[in-house]
Amino acid sequence: MSCGSQSGVVNRLCSDPELDRRRAQARRELVEFGRRAYRAGLIPGFSGNLSIRVAPGEIWVSPSGVNKGFLHESDLIAVDEEGNLLYSHGHHRPTSETPMHIAIYRIRPDVGAVCHTHAPFATAFAVAGLDLSDPILPEVVLGIGEVPLIPYATPTTQEVARVVGEVMKTHQAGLLANHGLITVGRTLAEAYARTETVEELARVVTVARLLGKVNVLPPDEVQKILALVNGNGGV
Repeated sequence: MSCGSQSGVVNRLCSDPELDRRRAQARRELVEFGRRAYRAGLIPGFSGNLSIRVAPGEIWVSPSGVNKGFLHESDLIAVDEEGNLLYSHGHHRPTSETPMHIAIYRIRPDVGAVCHTHAPFATAFAVAGLDLSDPILPEVVLGIGEVPLIPYATPTTQEVARVVGEVMKTHQAGLLANHGLITVGRTLAEAYARTETVEELARVVTVARLLGKVNVLPPDEVQKILALVNGNGGV
């Protein structure tokens, strides 16, 4: 195992074959899902941020001020759980929402990735001050559960980190009031799938309300659905 640095690169990481493999995979996934989210219209402009916890005390995050649809692996940054810079190539800085990501990782040892987007239908619910906690779609009941409205706090601050961390102790997704959507998962693929699922739920509920009625699943049916879970959020 060795630690080193290169000219023009902040590098406080120690090289280890297994860690290096996981770092390389994390960088590939952050680029891939950043592009997916951008193409899906979930993170327009410079909005949104993604992260993966590679190891205890090592979190890879998307950079600030970079369109996630055009990320390169060299853009990605590693920080520790205090927000200290571990790795950065060139002038890039970690997303300004890093404290929010760190707050979740501190409180959720089961979480391996965080996905924050401005998914339009989900964000519309957040702006309207509405949650998505009613049991409506079986796949949401199974794979996510309630999607609460997280009280507003100024983005990028420690206050938003505190509020988000408190709510996400017991939830897989949350609507950030007047801000957007946040989801977590064991992997970035799982966190991103939850993002798509919540956005689809928000879209369906919006259309159903326009049609005049939203049918909520009764408690006994919710229990039947939960009994079918296969461990992967599906039936």
